[in-house]
Amino acid sequence: MEKIGKGGRTMKQRIIICLTAALVTMAACSTGDDDTTIAGINSENINDLTCKVQYVVNVDSIISTYYDLVVTYYDIDGKELSDTIKDGKWKYVSPMVPFNDAPDKFLCNIIGTKKVEVPKLTQDYYALCYQCDAVVAFSRNDGTIVRTIRSATPEAMNQLINKASFDDMLSSGNSLVICRLEGTKEVKD
Repeated sequence: MEKIGKGGRTMKQRIIICLTAALVTMAACSTGDDDTTIAGINSENINDLTCKVQYVVNVDSIISTYYDLVVTYYDIDGKELSDTIKDGKWKYVSPMVPFNDAPDKFLCNIIGTKKVEVPKLTQDYYALCYQCDAVVAFSRNDGTIVRTIRSATPEAMNQLINKASFDDMLSSGNSLVICRLEGTKEVKD
């Protein structure tokens, strides 16, 4: 008989959910390239461009049980903000703004630091899973994406880790980097 964990799911069910999420993420992300330029952004076409920012993260309960998660980001006005991720979910979606009104720099960093008091590790394996969609999109007025800025970290992690390795990971004191997006609004003449 399998032991029922947090959320009423067995370890096997949690692993299946994480693997399914990974497949969906890979399928959804397979059509675009990071930092893609179709027509380019130059001084002649910036008046026809818009900008939208979307930062969305979903973190498995295992990660949020053992790590405090903090996001630091620039909003669409260029103001640096910081927020704590609670319940494993967080998002910021800006309105679409004209290119000239968008900030010059973009930032979204999501970092996990080990909680001061963590529960004892009792399972043989832990499924560490997250999904992060961090993207800045520059589009023409007709909706055609001209350029994107994406996170330098993987958009998803689905890792099954044994108890000893997870204990080493927590003991190391290293931060868990979930998202690291940094970029600038470039105009090429």
